[in-house]
Amino acid sequence: MTEGKRRQGSGMNSARKEHTQMPEEKQEKQESKGLSRREFVVKAGAAVATGAVGSVLAGRMMPAEAVEGLARSGCIEWNPDKCVSCSRCLMACAVSHESAMAPQLSSIKWEENDFLSGFRFRKPLLCKQCDQPECYYACPKRDKAQCIDRTTGARYINRAECIGCGACVKACPFEVSRINFDEKMGKAIKCDLCKNRKDGPVCVKLCLTHALTLVPRERRAG
Repeated sequence: MTEGKRRQGSGMNSARKEHTQMPEEKQEKQESKGLSRREFVVKAGAAVATGAVGSVLAGRMMPAEAVEGLARSGCIEWNPDKCVSCSRCLMACAVSHESAMAPQLSSIKWEENDFLSGFRFRKPLLCKQCDQPECYYACPKRDKAQCIDRTTGARYINRAECIGCGACVKACPFEVSRINFDEKMGKAIKCDLCKNRKDGPVCVKLCLTHALTLVPRERRAG
C-alpha cells in the first residue's frame, strides 16, 4: 500500500507539474506568434511608408538632410492601358540626349516578360524622381555630379562631373535600377525630365498613344 500510494503521489505530482508548465509553454508560443505578427506589421508598414515618398530605405542610414525639405520635382507616369509597347519613348530619349538611336544610352529602360506562352509583355521603366533620392545621397560628388535643378526640382546627372563610380546605379532602390550606364564613356545616365526643353519631356511629347504623362510636382501623390 505504501509503495502504491508513493506511485500514485508521484503520478499526481508529475501531472501537477505538467499542468503548471503548460500555460507557460502556451504563453511562450503565443508570444512567439505575436512577435511574428508584430514584426510583419512593422515591416509592412515601413514598406508602405517608404513607398509613399518614392524611396525604399532598404536598411541604409540616410544623411540628416534626407528628411528636410528637398525641392520636389514632377514625374512621368505610365498608363499600361494606353501603351502599345512600341519603344518609341526609349528611342526618342536616346536621340534627344545622346544623338544616337541606341537603346543602351536611353534614360528609359525596357522590361520584357514572357509570362504567357506566345505573348510578350513589355513596359518602360522610368525614373521616379524620388522625393528622397538615394542616388543623389550616394554620389561622392553630390551637387556636382548628382544634382537637383533649382527651377524644376529634377534630379539629374551632370555628365561633365560624373566619375563613373556607379554608386548611384547601385543606390537606386528599385529592383531594376532606373539609372543606366554608358560603358564606353564611363558615365551614368539618368532621366532629367528634359529640364532644359521648352516642351517638356520628349518621351511624353512623342508617345503616339499618350501613355506617358508628366505629373507636375504639385499634383504628385505622397
